[in-house]
Amino acid sequence: MVAGRKLFVLETPLKEQQARDDTVTEPHSFIPTLAAPYLTPFIGRQTEVDGILRLLQDPNCQLLTLVGVGGTGKTRLALQVATHLHAAGYHLAIVDLQPVPSADLLAVAIIDAVGLPRKRAEEPARQLVHGLQARELVLVLDNFEHLLDGVDLISELLAAAPHVTMLVTSRVVLGLQEEWLYPVGGLHFPDASSTPAEAESLAGYDAVNLFVTCARRVRPDFQLESEAEGVVRLCRTVEGMPLAIELAAAWAGSLTATAIADEIERDLDFLATPRRNVAAKHRSIQIVFQRTWQLLTPEERAVFKRLSVFRGGFDRAAAEYVAGASLATLAGLVDKSLLRRGAGGRYEIHELLRQYAEEQLAQTAADQVDAHDRHSSYYADFLYEQINELTTQQRGALARTATELDNIRVAWQWATRQAKLADLARAAMAFFAFCQGQSRYREGVEALAAAFHALADLPTSPTCNQTCAELLTGRGWLELRLGRIDQAAQALEMAATFYETGDLLPVPVMGSDPAAALPLVAVIRGDYAGAEAAAERAWQSASARNDPANLALTGYSRTSAAIALGKYSEALQYAEDTLALTKAVGNQWFLAYVYNHLGEATQALGERAAAKEYYKSSYAIRQEFADPEGMAVALNHLGELALLDHDFAQARDLYQQSLAIYQEIGDQGGLVQALQGLGLAAWRLDDEAQARHHLQRALQLAATAQLTPLVLSVIVEIGLFLLEDGLAEQGWSALAFAFHHPATDQATRVRVQASLSHYRSSANLVDSAHAEQPADQSSALDALVSALTTTLALSSAETGQAATPPDEAQESPPPPAHNALSERELEVLRLLAAGHSNQEIANALVVTLSTVKAHCNNIYSKLDVRNRLQAIGRARELGLLS
Repeated sequence: MVAGRKLFVLETPLKEQQARDDTVTEPHSFIPTLAAPYLTPFIGRQTEVDGILRLLQDPNCQLLTLVGVGGTGKTRLALQVATHLHAAGYHLAIVDLQPVPSADLLAVAIIDAVGLPRKRAEEPARQLVHGLQARELVLVLDNFEHLLDGVDLISELLAAAPHVTMLVTSRVVLGLQEEWLYPVGGLHFPDASSTPAEAESLAGYDAVNLFVTCARRVRPDFQLESEAEGVVRLCRTVEGMPLAIELAAAWAGSLTATAIADEIERDLDFLATPRRNVAAKHRSIQIVFQRTWQLLTPEERAVFKRLSVFRGGFDRAAAEYVAGASLATLAGLVDKSLLRRGAGGRYEIHELLRQYAEEQLAQTAADQVDAHDRHSSYYADFLYEQINELTTQQRGALARTATELDNIRVAWQWATRQAKLADLARAAMAFFAFCQGQSRYREGVEALAAAFHALADLPTSPTCNQTCAELLTGRGWLELRLGRIDQAAQALEMAATFYETGDLLPVPVMGSDPAAALPLVAVIRGDYAGAEAAAERAWQSASARNDPANLALTGYSRTSAAIALGKYSEALQYAEDTLALTKAVGNQWFLAYVYNHLGEATQALGERAAAKEYYKSSYAIRQEFADPEGMAVALNHLGELALLDHDFAQARDLYQQSLAIYQEIGDQGGLVQALQGLGLAAWRLDDEAQARHHLQRALQLAATAQLTPLVLSVIVEIGLFLLEDGLAEQGWSALAFAFHHPATDQATRVRVQASLSHYRSSANLVDSAHAEQPADQSSALDALVSALTTTLALSSAETGQAATPPDEAQESPPPPAHNALSERELEVLRLLAAGHSNQEIANALVVTLSTVKAHCNNIYSKLDVRNRLQAIGRARELGLLS
C-alpha cells in the first residue's frame, strides 16, 4: 500500500443481516489465517480494492471471481480486500487451493481451512454444505483454475448457504450463473501515448513503483532517474504484470533496466505470432519465463525443473534428494525469484513457475519418471522414519506429517499409479496412523483401497503379501471409525488371510494386527462370546511374538468383551494390564481409551469415585490433543455417573455438551448415547416431553445405523419409561424382548433386573417371555422399534405436550415418502450400502466420478436425507435394499 493511502472500511454489511443474540456462542470462530507475509509490499491498486469492496456490498453478488492471466496479482489483491473485510469485523476463511491436486479434495480443503469438525459417516461435500448453510462468512478461494471440475460444489454451496459470500481468484471463469466477474490486469504503467520525462512524474505509476522497490532489494543504489527509459520500456513490455515485473527486477543486480527490457523484447514478437491458443497477455509472462530459463546455469535448470514435482513447499533435504539441489543452487534460485524461502526454511514455488518447470521436465520422459520416483521414495522414507511416533500418535510427528501432506498425497498417488511396492510397503502403516490421528478416515480408506488394488496384479511375494495385509488392516480400522462394520470386517478378515496364507507376522507397531480389531467388530455386532474368544486368541498370539504395541490394542479388545459379558473383575485386571502396556509403548493418546475402560470396570464394581477420576483423566488427555470425539466419550461417561448420583441437572449439562460435539462430528453411536442420557435426565427432571423426544430420537438413530446393542439399551430405558407412564403392557413387552435378546450386554440385563424390585408383581413377565422369543430376531427387533416409536408419539399427543423440545428444534422432522429412484440410482444405492467409495462405484459402473456424485445427490434429495448413512437407513426402511 502506498504511504498515505486511507484504508477503505465498509460502512454497511455485505448482506442485510438480522441482529444476532449475543448470548449464542458459535461453534467456530472464522478468523482468517492470512498467507505468509510477502517480501514485497502491496503497491497501489486502491481503485481495484474499492471497486471489489463495492461489488461485495451488493446483496445480489454472492460469488465474485477475480479473473485474469497468471501473474497479474489476483492473490495479492484478494488478500488485500480480505484484510479490509477482516478489519471491518467480517468473518473470513481463506483457502489456498494451489496445493490441492484434484477437485475430489476441494471440499476437504475448504473444511480444513474453515475448521469444521470432520464427520466420519458423511461425504465431505455434504458435510461442507451442511456445515456452512447457517453461517455468515466471506470465503476466499485462491487459485481455483485447476479445480474447475468442482464448480458444482460451489453452486450447491451458494444455494444452500445464502449468507456465504465467495471471493474467488482464477485464470479461467467458473462459468456459473451466480458468478460476477472482475477482470484483473496489470498494474498501472505509462502507455505509448504518455512520455513522462522525469522520474518524479513516474512515481504515480504502480508498475514503476513495484519495479523500483524490487530492484532495490538486489541493488540498493538503484536510481530511477538514471534508468527511467528502460523501466518504462520494461513495464510496457510486460503490461504492468506484477509477477513479470518481480522476475525482471531480480536481474537488476547484474543488468540495467534497458538490458532487461532488451532481453524481453527480443522474443516478444515470436510469441505474439500465430499461436491462437495463447492469450495475448500470457505471451508476456511466457517471455519472462523463457528468458529467465535461458539465463539460468545448466545446473540451475536441471534442479529447477525437478523441483516441479513438489507440492505445498519443501525443505532443503527434500530438494537435495529429489532434485540434487545444493545450498548454493537453492540460494541462486531464490535470488532470481524462482523460489521463495518462507518460515522455518521451507522453499516455495509460485504455481505458474512450477507449471512452467514441469513442462520443461516433461520434455525428457526419463527425467520426469526419475524425479517422481525419487519424490515418492523420499516421502515413503519420511513416513517410515516416523512410523513408531505416528502409530503412537505423537503430536510432533503428526504436525510434521501434516506440513508435508500435499507432498505425501502426490507421492502416494504416484506410488499407487506405478504400483511401487517398495514405497507403499514403507508408507502403509504410517500413512494409516496419520489418517486415524487426524480424523481423515474417508481419505485414508480411499487411498489405502486404491493402493491395495494397484498391487493386485503384481506377482505374489512376501513383501507384496505383507503390504496388502497392512493396507487392508489400516482400512479396516478406518472403516470401524466410519461405522461401516461389514466393510471393516471384510477388510480385516482379508488381512488376516494374507498373514496366515503367507506365513507372515504383523510388524510390531500399534494397529498392524487385524486380530486386535476383529474382537471389536464382534462386540459391536453383539457377539460377546465370539469377541471374548477372538480377543483371547489375539492376546496369546501377540504375547508369543513379543509385540507390546498390538498387545495393548488386543488388551483393549479383551477388556471390551469382558465388560459386555459382565465379567467386571476380569475386565478391571485386563484394563490394568493394558494400562501398563500402553504406558510402556508411550502412547499418551491411547491412554484415554484405557482410562475409559478402567472407569467402566470400577463403576460396575461399585467404585464410582474412582471411576469418575478415570473419566476425568480421559477427558483431560483428549482435551490436550484437541480431540473432540474423545472428549465427548468421557462426557457421556461422566453424565452416566451424574445420573447414578441423582444429580440430574449436572447429567443434563454433560450430555448436552457431548450431544453438541457428536452432532458436529457425525458419530452415530455417541449421538445415540448422548440422546439416551438426555432422555433419562429429562425424565428425572419431570420434563416428559423432552424425555420422550430424546428417547425416540435415540431409538431411531440406533436402528438406522444398525447398532443393535445400543438399540436394545434404548429399548430398556423406553420400557421403564412406559411402565412409569402407565403403559405396563408395552413396557414389559419391551423389557422382556431386550432382556432375552442375545446381543444385549450384561450391563443392560442388570439394569432390567434392578428395576424388577419396583415391579415385583409383574416380574414374571420377563421370565415367561423368554420362551416366546421369535426365531427371526432381526424382523422382530424392527417391529418393536416401530411400535415403540409409535407409542412414544401417541403418548405425547395424548398428553398434549410438544413432540419436539426447544433445544433440538433444529433436528429434521420425519422424512416424507420418497420419490421413485431410477434403476441406475438404485444400482448406485446398493453399492453405497455395500460400502464402496464414489471412485469404486465409478469404476464398477464404468462412469465418471462426477456422474456418481450426481446420482448420489439425486438419491439424497429423493430420500430427503443428508448423507450416505441416512440414505442407507432410509432405504432399508422403505425396503429398497431387500
